[in-house]
Amino acid sequence: VSALLDGFSDLVAIGTIADVMPLRFENRIFVIHGLKKIARRERTGIRALLNVMNNGKIRPVTVSTVSFHIAPRINAAGRISNGSAALKLFLTKDETEASKISQELCACNEERQRIEASILEEAFALIGRTSADDRAVVLAKEGWHKGVIGIAASKICEKTGKPTFLLSIEGDCAKGSGRSAPGVDLVALLEGCSDLLVQFGGHDQAAGLTVRTDKIRELQERMNSFLEHTKSPEEGVITADLELFPKEATLDLARELALLEPCGCGNEAPLFLLRNMEVCAVYPLSEGKHTKVLLSGDGVRFPALLFGNRPECFPASAGEKIDAVLSLSVNEYMNRTDLQAVVRNIALSCEARGQRERSAKMFSALDGGYAPDKEDVPSSEDFKALYLFLKRASEAGRNCLSLGQLFTALPGFTMFKWLVCADVFSEFGLFSYDWIDGEEGVFRFLLPEPKQKFDISNSAVMRKIRKNRGE
Repeated sequence: VSALLDGFSDLVAIGTIADVMPLRFENRIFVIHGLKKIARRERTGIRALLNVMNNGKIRPVTVSTVSFHIAPRINAAGRISNGSAALKLFLTKDETEASKISQELCACNEERQRIEASILEEAFALIGRTSADDRAVVLAKEGWHKGVIGIAASKICEKTGKPTFLLSIEGDCAKGSGRSAPGVDLVALLEGCSDLLVQFGGHDQAAGLTVRTDKIRELQERMNSFLEHTKSPEEGVITADLELFPKEATLDLARELALLEPCGCGNEAPLFLLRNMEVCAVYPLSEGKHTKVLLSGDGVRFPALLFGNRPECFPASAGEKIDAVLSLSVNEYMNRTDLQAVVRNIALSCEARGQRERSAKMFSALDGGYAPDKEDVPSSEDFKALYLFLKRASEAGRNCLSLGQLFTALPGFTMFKWLVCADVFSEFGLFSYDWIDGEEGVFRFLLPEPKQKFDISNSAVMRKIRKNRGE
């Protein structure tokens, strides 16, 4: 057994983590040994891959290193070109060949990321045209890469909280992948639709399927009906292992948590809830692929990361408060050791929700004679800025937005200004919208081309505001 561990534990660890196997019992032992072996860089191919990934720098090897860096590059070979390249990497003892293969795998992974980003953008645009009442997400389009749509489906499932199926249309048939939401067995779901499918297979959390193109709409309706009686998890609920005060989120705590490693499937890293954290700033990372936010609370300020989330999708704007579920770890880089906080879930705080609700009540009170302060009334520049923002989003195919995105893109905008502007645009037929998630401020909109010029000051709501203010 010892000889097998010494010889192959690195490959066993990579396979175990990449296949999201529970890190318990013997799996935990294999992964502990494997991570140590990977860190020792004994295998030529893995050593070369780590060098290419990290630009020659030595960095700690963790479950996250395998999950988010090593495994995606190995898998990318099979998704984009030929999986034999990954096999050769593990077998070769030639440093030059290993370095060349590693560069090829990294290039494949970058191509996979570009394809995935394109699919996600197109998929979210399609979601904006579907019914918010759909219990499952079923999207289909010609040209979607079959090797990548499974990853994209997983990310859409995380965002929507609904079982998600992405299908690549090829003439009369569409082939694709599905990813499940908590509490939904994909195999049972597909068995309930089996008469509509050419073939399907998988397990409760992931599946593949082929369906005739003319049956896709019926498949969506059948899934809606099947899931109507399935209790779905309550959306917007933040779950955590423990609530912390901001001052308790420290590097010392992260060092103590490191004793629980390796964490992963079946042995998840502890999650902590921090309430009423003020958003001080929102920054893009990696050309906007990820987001960094500066959070503040009780005199403590620290950065937190959101991986796979663009800044424009952050639900809150600077100055608003959020409740955030975070994981805490030690980040060692460039001879520095810092606390790393990663956001796992987020929601507007009760205070932020209350502020938006008060603005909505102010708007409703206009009919009763409420006179808003002058600075609360949107200016002509506010109307123009909002319309241009919506127009750019619509042209990019992003017809689902959050108020957090809007307020971040338009500093100084408030809920009251938004409601006034939306009312004016709607009156003149420039804009229509409906709430997908009213509590989180997520809405879907349409922006028709204007048929004629209009005067904002002549709108009903602006006349009402002037009358209430005695102007």
